[in-house]
Amino acid sequence: MTSRVSTAWAASIAVAVLLAPAWPLATDQQKIYVAVADNRGRPVRGLTAADFRVAIDDTAQEIISVAPATEPLSIVLLTDRLGVEATYTPFDLARSLRTFVKTISSAVAGSHFALTTFDGPVVRVTSFGFPAAELDKILGRLSTMTRDSALRDAVMDVCQMMRAAPTARRAIFTVFAGYKPDMSTVRTDNAGEALRLCNASWWVIEARVTGENSFGNNERDALVDRGSRLSGGMRDIVASAVGIETMAKEMAELIASQYEVAYAPGGGNRNSARKVMVARPGLKVYAPGWTSATGQRLN
Repeated sequence: MTSRVSTAWAASIAVAVLLAPAWPLATDQQKIYVAVADNRGRPVRGLTAADFRVAIDDTAQEIISVAPATEPLSIVLLTDRLGVEATYTPFDLARSLRTFVKTISSAVAGSHFALTTFDGPVVRVTSFGFPAAELDKILGRLSTMTRDSALRDAVMDVCQMMRAAPTARRAIFTVFAGYKPDMSTVRTDNAGEALRLCNASWWVIEARVTGENSFGNNERDALVDRGSRLSGGMRDIVASAVGIETMAKEMAELIASQYEVAYAPGGGNRNSARKVMVARPGLKVYAPGWTSATGQRLN
C-alpha cells in the first residue's frame, strides 16, 4: 500500500490558449477535455459544438463533436498532510478530501482514485483500484508533524504513476501547506515537463497562514502557478479550513463537468498556438495550455 485560466478576448469571449499535447483519436482528429465556468466559478453546462471555436495559428478548425465528458476519471489525490499549524487539522484535511472524492464519484461513475503524500519523502499510499471504503479510512488518518515537504518531487513521481492510469481522462488534485518550506531536489523545469507529458489537469489548493510561519518558495510557486494553468486546471489560495473544503467541492464540480471536444487540425506545426473559444460572455475556460510540443520552461 505504501511503496482559476480565464483570458478575456474580444467581446467577452472566453479563451484558453492551447497547444499540444491532446489526445489523438485518429490521424486527423484530436480530443481535449475542457471545463467552462461562469463568473461565480460554477460549471456551465449545456454547451454544444455551435458554442465552441478552435483555431490553430488563428486558422479556424473543424469541430467534429462536443459533448459532456462521460469517461471515468483517473485522479491522484496529492497532499503534504498540512499539519503543524493549528489552523489546519487532520479532520479538516480528511473532510475536504472526502468531499472532493464524493463529489467526483457521485457525478462520474467508475472514477478511479489514488493517494500520494509528500510530507517529507514521497509515498504512494494507495494505487488506482484501491477499495473506496479503505481509501476513505486512510483519508481519516493523515496526521503529520513534519515541518517541510517536497512538492516538485511529488509531482514528478505522480506523473510517472499516471502512466498506469486506467483511463485517458486524468487529473491531479493537490492540497498543500504553503507555510512549509519545500525541500525538493527535482528541478522545476523537469517537473513541469513531466506534468505536460502525463496529460493530467492539475488542480491545486494552497493553504496559507499569516506571520513568521508563512514560507515563500519561488521554484514551487512557479511550478504551481504555471503548471496548473497550462495543464488545464487551476490554483486557489485559502487561509482557512473552511476555504479548503469549499474549493475542493468547487474544483470537483468543474472537473466532473468537463466537455470532450474533438476537432480536426488543419496544418500548423509543433510550435503552433491553438485557441479554444466559447462564444458566450463572462465565462472562464480551463483547458491545457502548453505552448510547444516540448513543453514550456517553468523556471
